[in-house]
Amino acid sequence: MAPNGAESTAERSDRRLVLGLSAGGWAFSQGTWLLLPALAVPIREALGIGNAGFGVAMSVLWGSIALTQFPSGLLSDELGHRTVLVPTMVAAGVAVAALAWLAALPAFLVLVVLVGVGTGAFPTVARALLSSRFGEDRGRAFGVFGGAGDAAGVATPLVATAAIAAGVWRTTFLAAGGALVLAAAGFHLLLDGAYRFRRPSLVGPGQDALSEVLRPGVPLAILCYSTFALVWQGSTSFLPLYMYEAKGLSLATANGTLSVLFLMGMLVKPAAGWASDLVGRRSLVVGALFAAGCLLAGLALLARRPVVVLGGVALFGGALMTFQPVMQAYLMDWFEGASEGGAFGLARLIYATIASAGSTVVGVGSETLGFDAVFAGLAVALVVASGALLFTTGRVASSSTA
Repeated sequence: MAPNGAESTAERSDRRLVLGLSAGGWAFSQGTWLLLPALAVPIREALGIGNAGFGVAMSVLWGSIALTQFPSGLLSDELGHRTVLVPTMVAAGVAVAALAWLAALPAFLVLVVLVGVGTGAFPTVARALLSSRFGEDRGRAFGVFGGAGDAAGVATPLVATAAIAAGVWRTTFLAAGGALVLAAAGFHLLLDGAYRFRRPSLVGPGQDALSEVLRPGVPLAILCYSTFALVWQGSTSFLPLYMYEAKGLSLATANGTLSVLFLMGMLVKPAAGWASDLVGRRSLVVGALFAAGCLLAGLALLARRPVVVLGGVALFGGALMTFQPVMQAYLMDWFEGASEGGAFGLARLIYATIASAGSTVVGVGSETLGFDAVFAGLAVALVVASGALLFTTGRVASSSTA
């Protein structure tokens, strides 16, 4: 047996490799999701569809992703991370690459479902893997993981724009598919354990996951997270249009505000996760959600000069992005155990489903009340959620120590 020092060094090296590969896989997965809207114009032209048809395709993608969260978590608990991650990423990579030859809407929709299911399994299983490897240090791992996804959010629109300008936009699907397959190969080589392809027993684990999610205080905490997710989905869907129509920014500058959000996430998420491991998660999640609500209210009701608007977007993005990795680590703290993958997957299914209404809320609200009013409403929701989170996290802590 190796000495303790050598053993701990090997463990640290293994954890870094798992974190690096997981962060890379998340960047490739999120980049794939963002690639489709970034290539909306040539895709519509190639398929001969309009905005409605493309909107249906995006709804199919997000629906497939949301519905995959719970079963992927259960399967990872039953069969192991390796058995779920590798096949789903290979299937997703092949499906993404096949999009390069898209020519008809029905085939496109089938491939989009495969992409959604394959990449949708990744975030839940990868976070369960990181949680098992990092334990109490999962906050910093989740921060790096989330920051990698936001890096993809910054880079993907730039790559897509360059590919469209060069007339080679279809090749981006080949590159994205190849990256997913390479990540799958990395997990195959890095993770131990035999593949377990058998019929899993999901009834018992499903009940265990449900019991975890229904513990005192946890449902309200998930609802608070769902509020964040709904605001995020609505903001990212309409922020450029909001900045252009209501705040008077130029179209180019308005489009750039979305990149500002992802850039802030890339910068603050690793630091936020690291800080949560040191000082605790409760004060950070409550404070970040409250600050995001106040900053969004200021952006909606007070900001008028372009420099103030851009500064407000950056500060709001920083606060909002601080919340996400810390809250995810907080949930994993509560779910730690044999059913953590299933419980976290069920939580993700709930908040992803609620978040999918964010675009509709902002779209309908902007037409009836105006952009400033609907974003002010979202700000109020964040502030109320921060108060509810302060209350309910105390209940969860009390039930855990009882």
